[in-house]
Amino acid sequence: MVMRILKFFFVVVIFLFCCGLSKKKPKNESHTTVIDTYWVLYAIQQKPVSCTSETPPYIIFEPSGRYSGYTGCNQFFGNYKLTSKKLTLDYAGATKKLCFAQQELEADFLKMLKMEILVYKIDKDILQILGGQEELLRFVATDSIHGVERRIIAPANEEGIENEE
Repeated sequence: MVMRILKFFFVVVIFLFCCGLSKKKPKNESHTTVIDTYWVLYAIQQKPVSCTSETPPYIIFEPSGRYSGYTGCNQFFGNYKLTSKKLTLDYAGATKKLCFAQQELEADFLKMLKMEILVYKIDKDILQILGGQEELLRFVATDSIHGVERRIIAPANEEGIENEE
């Protein structure tokens, strides 16, 4: 009799455990965080980027408050502050290698990063950086920056994001 009760108890515990694991996340919950994620550049001002370098342009935000990345030609770095919706970047510098094929991409990318206060939005593995209601940069999350396959990501929706005042 005791064995039957223990078996029943064991089955109930496993059932409850399995049910708890299968709970779905709310639709608007992000699966990726800004920090410690390689964000591969997909678009600048809603125009998909084309990069000829082996490593795609990316940015990564470290827990220490520093960020670094690659433009397709040069490395860049600086400090950042992150709130629930705002991202403030303190651009510190970049290497100065000359790459004719990536000059325009690099200039546009760094120009967007040097803006004073940016608003960001994450939806699953997409990071959007906005200036007001305009999408400035769009990134796709990845665990590694080598061998990244480009994916077609739909343009930003018309809703944009509310600014914190």
